[in-house]
Amino acid sequence: MSVVENASRRMLISRLPSRRYSTHSFNFLALTKALSRWGLYGYVVRELIGGPLRYYASSAGVGLVNYIPPAFTCISLFVYIYYSFLTGRMCKSILLFLIFLIIFSAYIPFTLITLPQALFGIYILIPIINGMLLYSLGDFRSIERYAFVFWTIAVAGVFINSVYTLPWAGGSYEILGIQREIARDWEYEGYSRIAGFGRSSFATANIILVYMIIITASKLHGNIIKVSATVISFISIYLTTTKTTFIVLASLPLFMISISIVNRLLPRLTYIYVVLSLSVMIAIMTALPIFSQTFDVNSQSSFGIFSFESLSVRLKIVWPYTFQVLSHGGNLLFGRGLGGVGVPQQIFEEDYFTFADNLFLYILLSFGIFGITFVYIGFVKGYKELLSKRPRHAYLVYLFSVYIIGTGMTSNTIEGPMQAILIGVILAKAVNTGNLLQRVPK
Repeated sequence: MSVVENASRRMLISRLPSRRYSTHSFNFLALTKALSRWGLYGYVVRELIGGPLRYYASSAGVGLVNYIPPAFTCISLFVYIYYSFLTGRMCKSILLFLIFLIIFSAYIPFTLITLPQALFGIYILIPIINGMLLYSLGDFRSIERYAFVFWTIAVAGVFINSVYTLPWAGGSYEILGIQREIARDWEYEGYSRIAGFGRSSFATANIILVYMIIITASKLHGNIIKVSATVISFISIYLTTTKTTFIVLASLPLFMISISIVNRLLPRLTYIYVVLSLSVMIAIMTALPIFSQTFDVNSQSSFGIFSFESLSVRLKIVWPYTFQVLSHGGNLLFGRGLGGVGVPQQIFEEDYFTFADNLFLYILLSFGIFGITFVYIGFVKGYKELLSKRPRHAYLVYLFSVYIIGTGMTSNTIEGPMQAILIGVILAKAVNTGNLLQRVPK
């Protein structure tokens, strides 16, 4: 072959589009990453200052601004699917989750769930997709960015609200014909449940705890800041009277210290300790509602502003009733289907409404044992590889798992956007441990 023919051949090959390294593909990937990040920060801002955001947005007639974060996430997912179509490559977590949604979308005609209710159920799951995309595209650090700033704003809101009544508390607005709450204003046992700048006391308490976990696990802050953040978080969450979040916060140091000791003295057993401790927590979370009627809690017992009345109500009323709701158009294998519990049910199926108040029950009613298996495996799988490649990230994801399972004992967690994002990260970790190292061009 002549020199001219060789040169012509190389020129022709160079002009052919590369299926794997196409510039367009990388641009789509970078766009997906950016949109997912904007979605994340949108959700954080919506939870962090949900009260004033809803108050002033509804006054200005732009209440739809609250739906910008899920819009960013949906667009990022569509862009990523298009990128995957061009390249023939898709991360396992997104692929499995889409298959999961397809299966349960096909299941809708066999349930009593209406299409609008099922679509609202999918809407609830959008933050999980956001977390999966962030982790799978190697943008895990975005969750850690601005942690101290966000934590400071949340804590400041609680302390200000403990002294002053904020104008948005107790307000409501209407959007698309549905009456929505701006920020909850309520009392429990004579104590005001302080929400700060958030939409509710538990939303604020949870975002304080999430960012406290990130601060204490970070190498950017010294021990004085970490200890101070922990103490201030104790005080602020106590003021919100969010019992479960407070108990999880109180137990976190035990998990932090124990995993550090195991990792230092018996590093080869760290993986076993992580899986075993999470499995025990999952077992407790599952057993609570199953054996709820065998427990006897004195509802009059109290500790400061905390009482056991709400736990007693869950044990005697909420959890047994939730199992009864499962029998209405549902089964143990696949549950009631998308939107079969929680907020979608409250809007479209009020006669059988239940929040479940337990992560196990929420998944059981939505997706049955099939969904529970999918989620439980996701919680414990993937740590072995992650511990060897990114030990600090493994430590942080482990603490996130402890937090989600801990709060999931008395709340559904999935309907909290920040918690749902972390669930997405945890599930993506199970199959995408290697993708944490992936670099995406900016």
